[in-house]
Amino acid sequence: MKQNAFKLILLALLLVCVIAVPLCGVPYYDSESIFSDDAFVTDTALGGGTSLYLAPDETDEMISLDTLEKTRDILLARLQALGFTDAKAEVVDSMVRVDISQKRYLNSLVAEVSSKGTWSFVGSSSGESLCDASMVTDAVVESSSTGGYAVTLTFTEEGAQSFYANASTYAITGSNIYLLIDGQYTAAATVSSTKVKDTFTFGGYNYESASRLASIIKNGELPATIRLEKTESFGPTLSKTVLTVLYTAAALIFVGALVAFIARGKGAGLI
Repeated sequence: MKQNAFKLILLALLLVCVIAVPLCGVPYYDSESIFSDDAFVTDTALGGGTSLYLAPDETDEMISLDTLEKTRDILLARLQALGFTDAKAEVVDSMVRVDISQKRYLNSLVAEVSSKGTWSFVGSSSGESLCDASMVTDAVVESSSTGGYAVTLTFTEEGAQSFYANASTYAITGSNIYLLIDGQYTAAATVSSTKVKDTFTFGGYNYESASRLASIIKNGELPATIRLEKTESFGPTLSKTVLTVLYTAAALIFVGALVAFIARGKGAGLI
């Protein structure tokens, strides 16, 4: 009888180790102490991931909270466009903290999402600016009729007039125009018509590349220059409430087994 009671006690302790400990993760982040809600619990609850701490460049002056929040929103939009649909972001201690479940290619990922994102379309020969962020209201990814994916820009009324007036020469000659991002030639495009339209489409990309370009064009440049301050790996962020229930249940099993052991011991005259 003693052996059965001890087995129950050991089983209760084993349940604590097998169920609760893996779910906690190492280290365990209490989301309520870092954020105002449990936003980080849902998608990384069972898998963990990596936290990226992105800080304003030291050459920048004091960055306002509003600027940091706008930076956070643009970073999150860029990550989601790259397929990091479970990414979360929050302003913490004058930095933007981003949590992602994937743990690979961090260096290239940080370089891509933290680029300034200043863009424009320029002529192939003269280098004149044909279109910039002030002329566009939206950018979306669409399937291309020639295969792959394309990005369609929607112009303001003045933007459409200006773009097609300046780009008509390239439509007539068949010359390419180029998309510059942060001064780098990123994509080539052809203007197929001199007629003024509300949109302009360029394509021939895979979905990820098209999504990245559309995100940069749509969301604009980062209001602050940022750099990677540090990274941290985190374990599954299961809600503290669930963990409390698990520990309580294990404690009740332990107490119940101990009471049964004492009661049966007294009944048999062993205690």
